[in-house]
Amino acid sequence: MKVKGLILAGGEGKRIGGKKPLKLLCGKPLIFWVLKPYLSEDLEVFISVRDKTQEEEIKEALSEEKLPWKKLQFVTDEKWCAGKGPLCGLLSGMKACKEETYLLVSACDQPFLTKEIFKSLIGIAKSKRPSAVVYKAEEKIEPLPGIYSSNLKEILEEFLAQSLKPSFKAFLERIKSQNLLVFLDYSSKIENRFYPFLNINFLKELEAAEKCFSPLKELKKEQ
Repeated sequence: MKVKGLILAGGEGKRIGGKKPLKLLCGKPLIFWVLKPYLSEDLEVFISVRDKTQEEEIKEALSEEKLPWKKLQFVTDEKWCAGKGPLCGLLSGMKACKEETYLLVSACDQPFLTKEIFKSLIGIAKSKRPSAVVYKAEEKIEPLPGIYSSNLKEILEEFLAQSLKPSFKAFLERIKSQNLLVFLDYSSKIENRFYPFLNINFLKELEAAEKCFSPLKELKKEQ
């Protein structure tokens, strides 16, 4: 089965002052750092946005970066799904797949994710062939990053249509009850870094991240 990336970037980001994917971390947009582990694994990546305006804003913000644009594709949330959160972006990504595909999904505010975290998810998906794989860290379920099969799109679409305020947690409970979900225990031995699942939701968190952001050092080495 193919593996492609999906970055959920369609949220309004009100808590951080709007336009979250464009907020700068060490001089580069947040979404740039989220893209890096995908591209290091040579994956094609969908970027989920809420509309064409946001798509153009992200393209402009990344225009000066040396990115393999042929590997990037933007997908827009369907209008009926507007306001129902990040699961709308997940559905858009699933519908964009022309064949059965595993989507390696993360949010645009997770700059501490690494290729090691991704490789473990992909490895479980390819060996056990579940419909979804997510991490469990000290009994806390982390829906992102996660592996989600495009074959889940009908279940997800029905779930979104039935729910007024759908959440990843509730969706995971739904597919878990159908034995479609596998958990991968997170071990701190995998990484010796900042907690990789961290979401940056406030400017104070962004400022704190600047002080301990190791990927910047790696980028300088590459350059």
